[in-house]
Amino acid sequence: ARTAGPGIRAVLWLQGCAKRCPGCITPEMLKITPRTWVDVDKLAGLLLVLDDIEGITLYGGEPLLQYRALANLFQQITAGGLSTVVYTGYLYEELCRHPDPAMQTVLAHTDILIDGPYIRELDHGEMWRGSANQRILFLSRRYREEYRWVVEAKNRDLCIHHDADGNYVILGIPPRT
Repeated sequence: ARTAGPGIRAVLWLQGCAKRCPGCITPEMLKITPRTWVDVDKLAGLLLVLDDIEGITLYGGEPLLQYRALANLFQQITAGGLSTVVYTGYLYEELCRHPDPAMQTVLAHTDILIDGPYIRELDHGEMWRGSANQRILFLSRRYREEYRWVVEAKNRDLCIHHDADGNYVILGIPPRT
């Protein structure tokens, strides 16, 4: 997808969220129950052989509920040159205070963090964000200068993918209805 961060990206949706933001665009991802178990080492291996991607973007649910597995994944894929973008309903400051070193490992290997809960009334079409309260934080230098303009951008993009089984998947953040 080109709608979920810099360049062409692999997009992963992670199950489970306790936030329950009114108007959430992925209500099917909120339930905190196991759905599909994925071996982190196998996933890293699959991502690292994709020649045409710049990196990965994590959506949810709340991706950081699975921070221990993500610490392992991020260490492997960033060592292989891939970049990381994480969407979270938590604030960066909350995450920095998290006592588990695995959370700090995730943050240390995150290039762009989009933080804050979705607030339907503040959904004004900001690029890469669901609502205006959410911040685009450049946690590494990788994109800090080249993509600084995105912080003020209001032109949200969508990509519609049609797979071989006849399914349609919308990538990006849809406009508020």
